[in-house]
Amino acid sequence: MRYEVFIPAADEDKFDVTLEVEATNWMQALKTGLGRVGESQVVRSVVCDIKEDNSIHVTDAATMRVFKLREVASPEGDAVPEPAPAPAAVAAEPAQTPVERPQAAPVLAAQDEEDFVQRRTVQIARPEGIDEV
Repeated sequence: MRYEVFIPAADEDKFDVTLEVEATNWMQALKTGLGRVGESQVVRSVVCDIKEDNSIHVTDAATMRVFKLREVASPEGDAVPEPAPAPAAVAAEPAQTPVERPQAAPVLAAQDEEDFVQRRTVQIARPEGIDEV
C-alpha cells in the first residue's frame, strides 16, 4: 500500500514534510517516513484518531506533534478504498399506546371523613378477650 505521510517539524527552525512511502500498514509508513527525514527515534506513546475521511492522525504524547497519514492510489492505479458512508439516523416512532393516568381521589365531605375515621378505628380495635400487655 502507498501512504502519504505528513511529518511536522521537530524544531521551530525546520520545516514540515509531506512524503509518499510504500508500506504494509500505517505504522510501518510512519516509521519509514521518520527514517527518510532523518529521525531515528521511535514514537512510543501515541494517541491515534481515525478520521471520517479514513486518514489517521497520530499524536506523540511526549512532543505533542501530530503525524497525519492516509492511503493514496499507487502509481499502478490501485484504487484507494472509499470511506464508508455514515449510518443514517433512524427516527424513533412515538409511542401510540395511550397512557392511563391515575384518577384523583374523591374529596370527602366532613361527615364522610368522620365515618371513615370511625370505621378505621373499629377495624383496628383490640379483639375481646385479649388483655393489655
